[in-house]
Amino acid sequence: MKNAPQFLTAIPKCRYRIGDFEAVVLGDIESKDSNNYIYVFALVRESENDPCLYVVLERTQTRNYHMVVIAEEQSKQFDASDELADIEMFTQAAMDAAVRLFKLSDEEPYRVM
Repeated sequence: MKNAPQFLTAIPKCRYRIGDFEAVVLGDIESKDSNNYIYVFALVRESENDPCLYVVLERTQTRNYHMVVIAEEQSKQFDASDELADIEMFTQAAMDAAVRLFKLSDEEPYRVM
């Protein structure tokens, strides 16, 4: 996927199932580039290997946060509040984006890890 986050290592913090998708939230990320990733949410459709959606929380050099939603060939950046540095708040915001983009409002996400 174009614009996918590039990182060397990351630690899975939690996993969720939502319909035919699995989501993982990664933390403790060592980046390949100059991005300072705080969390990466990756959504993978069942029976596929590559994520169809990323939601990324980055800290800028000015110590502000940006949330970036990356799907297919598109990405959109949003200013983010400090609240999203909390993993639960970030996960909820990322899950909300996934639900909207993939029309999963009839599905109930549940944590598997």
